[in-house]
Amino acid sequence: MVIKSLKYNRVIKYKQVLTERLEDYKELVYELINEWRIILAIVSDWKRWVLWWFGKIPTQMCIFHQQRIFRRNLGKHNKLIANIELKIIYEHIGKVDQEWLNIALNERFEKYKERLLERNYEWKFIHERTRKTYRSLKRNMERLYVFESYSHLNIPTTTNALDWWVFSWLKGRIRVHRWMKEENVVRFVSEYLNNH
Repeated sequence: MVIKSLKYNRVIKYKQVLTERLEDYKELVYELINEWRIILAIVSDWKRWVLWWFGKIPTQMCIFHQQRIFRRNLGKHNKLIANIELKIIYEHIGKVDQEWLNIALNERFEKYKERLLERNYEWKFIHERTRKTYRSLKRNMERLYVFESYSHLNIPTTTNALDWWVFSWLKGRIRVHRWMKEENVVRFVSEYLNNH
């Protein structure tokens, strides 16, 4: 788990974990607060329990991760017209304002409501993945547009500063040196994060 400061453009906190848990996020944030650091805003990936925990701190959900939810649920090539229109809405996240996106989402849901409420002989929804994708965007809408509400803070809309400039570089170096022992990999990652 890594926390990067946009002001200083460097990693300020990290923690080695096997799985991400809310307690680990809380611990890192409390360590920052105890060091008298001011947290103006947070950009996080798609973990909903993290997004809602921070309370008064403006927390932006990564737009790229929300678009990945669409791809994971419905794939790239989908022939159902409701999914094609939903894909267009997902492609516009961050490019249009929240009000337009909300109206478009509600209109599409009303347009295909009968189709989305169809059930099979076991009484399960036929288009459950489409419903799940609608629900995800509706639920996360508030957190996707935090950057608009706090425009004076210049909050980024994605976690690319961390994913691209830290994690992808590390993964590439570890892949090249795949013969390294696990303790050497841990030391290598720690040294890199301390220096960047």
